[in-house]
Amino acid sequence: MVTGAAGFIGSYMAERLQKEGHYVIGIDNFSDYYDVSLKKRNAEVLAEKGIQILKMDFREISGYENLPLDLILSFILPPSRAFLPPALLRNARQIILSLLKIC
Repeated sequence: MVTGAAGFIGSYMAERLQKEGHYVIGIDNFSDYYDVSLKKRNAEVLAEKGIQILKMDFREISGYENLPLDLILSFILPPSRAFLPPALLRNARQIILSLLKIC
């Protein structure tokens, strides 16, 4: 599973893992932190290559516990700048804790 799969780094990693023979599920909430049309285009390219992209927010994790996962790569934070707002960091922490619950 690759979270943030519609972003620049996440889409690259999803494609790379698939090329290496892995079955990949991509997750993204399509936030508007940067141009959503770019994320949608990345998701379309991945879908054309057979990589499933699910639009979901891991803050709402119920129903996804015990997924048969071998690996989670998480790219949920936006490109780093000198400062990330505390609310964004709290949100990221909540998502990471949710990801740990489904393992």
